[in-house]
Amino acid sequence: MRTLRNTLAVGTAVVALVAPASVAMADPAGAPTTPVDQLLLADGEFPAGYEVMPFSVADRLEMIAPLNQFQSKVTVTPAECAPTVSALQQHAGDLPMVSAFSDRTTTGLVEVLSAKPAAVNAAALQNCSNVKVELKPSEQVPAKALINITFAQVSVAGVPAGTTVIAARGTGTVTVNGKDGKPGKERAVNVNQIEGVNQVRGYTVVVTASGSQGGRLDRAGFAQTLTKAVDKVRAAR
Repeated sequence: MRTLRNTLAVGTAVVALVAPASVAMADPAGAPTTPVDQLLLADGEFPAGYEVMPFSVADRLEMIAPLNQFQSKVTVTPAECAPTVSALQQHAGDLPMVSAFSDRTTTGLVEVLSAKPAAVNAAALQNCSNVKVELKPSEQVPAKALINITFAQVSVAGVPAGTTVIAARGTGTVTVNGKDGKPGKERAVNVNQIEGVNQVRGYTVVVTASGSQGGRLDRAGFAQTLTKAVDKVRAAR
């Protein structure tokens, strides 16, 4: 289980690292005065069957730690799509975040709120829609990977007006080094994600749906979650 978790973590982090970056937007007037962590969806506000999972600051830091470690060991083709770790990623441990998972749909949902409005970089999305990523093993990340990633803007029924939805699919292999010098086992990676970004009252609302090893995503649950997240910020005092 630990090895499988490492395999999926490497694959997901590589996809996240080369995702099209955001560009800053001007702050509109009328931001809520409610503390931002109270604007997140609570248990019972996610679709039926989804259970909110504990997601501590330590968990968040563990999730994003590979991003900085990968950067010096990753070769990206095309070269102009080589990533830089954005300020959003660097400070992700401080961003209000909540996650939920459904055993029935095998889909995980994560909501993130940022008080700094941002939008998807359309130029980066167009120029880097197909990316090959090679990861060399290091002491910090004892794994090698070869993953092909595609990004595309897609339409999802039921999302709020003004939402940009990006689909990401990463397929390839990851080999985590074995213990005590033993050869590692090659494992397939099939990362399937959709991410919705919406601006409301000065906040960036981001909801991501991730499937289990490339499984079918619960798009209806994704749209419902994003709609509720946006509506909660819009209606806040």
